[in-house]
Amino acid sequence: MCLAKAAIIQDGEEKIVMEGIAHMTVNNGKLLLSTIFGQQEQIEALVQQIDFVHHVIILKRNAIKHDELVKLKNKGGGSSEV
Repeated sequence: MCLAKAAIIQDGEEKIVMEGIAHMTVNNGKLLLSTIFGQQEQIEALVQQIDFVHHVIILKRNAIKHDELVKLKNKGGGSSEV
């Protein structure tokens, strides 16, 4: 079977988050990874790269969440538009 694995970049190194991924859904900045056996993992990250040959999804943690950015802008008296 050609299932994927997901790795996240952490401290400059790839760390495997999940293996045997059959399905990935993106919803509001969160990824829902699912295996064919129903195991699920939700992670807040961005897809940095997908390597179809080696079946690897490379993820990168969000540097800052959208809501936190709005709060920071509002604190500084700037516009809340992001």
